[in-house]
Amino acid sequence: MTVGALQKHKISTIADLERLSHEGLRYELLSGELKAMSPINMAHGDVTNCVADYVMSFAIEHDLGRGFVGDLGVTISRDLDTVLAADWAFYLKERLPNPYSTGYTTVMPDIVLETRSPGDSKREIKREITRKGADVAGSGCKARVDCRSKGENADGLSSEHNTSNAHRE
Repeated sequence: MTVGALQKHKISTIADLERLSHEGLRYELLSGELKAMSPINMAHGDVTNCVADYVMSFAIEHDLGRGFVGDLGVTISRDLDTVLAADWAFYLKERLPNPYSTGYTTVMPDIVLETRSPGDSKREIKREITRKGADVAGSGCKARVDCRSKGENADGLSSEHNTSNAHRE
């Protein structure tokens, strides 16, 4: 089934999202509507990884819990199906689902990290934080990290990341 056919027929369930995922297509499901997600760029992946490594070093040292990367799917609502993809999510040890879910988890993360990519506008970021902040209200902490560099080259790519722009929401 093609994405066009899905959008034309407005198929908007978790089962449809899982089928698209198995076909290698990346979407979030927002109140029954599919939202396409593009692959991340290297700067985005690098900054998300650096922040996750830093947090996980502390978490492992103090046996606090586990972190998850790769756009972890979190089911927020089943009324109108909503599944959001967190760049990185952390669960305290005592809240880890056991066994891990084979589908999208319904357990809200304790920390959610969203990384701002160089091409993201302020409006897009504000909308994303507002949407995910409201939808992941059960999360104890949300973080936003800006991976724009102090100086970007003509391609918009950067080799120096501004991780000082990490914010706790």
